[in-house]
Amino acid sequence: MWRKEWQKEVERAKAGLQATLFIRHYQNLKLYVNFDSEILTLIREAKCLARQSIDIPESAKIVLLQEEKFKNYNN
Repeated sequence: MWRKEWQKEVERAKAGLQATLFIRHYQNLKLYVNFDSEILTLIREAKCLARQSIDIPESAKIVLLQEEKFKNYNN
């Protein structure tokens, strides 16, 4: 049950990755990074599950492969 819910969260987070990375605020015209911090949570959880030899969804594996890139985006 918990794993299935987590898989749903993975899919939601993955959908967020399709959003535009940079956005311009409509009032002050400044650029902002449009990054969901849940991606970093997903990465931590996927790494923990993988260390325990628990199978993780393919989409989570893809996010794990891009871990460094996402951490750089967040920074």
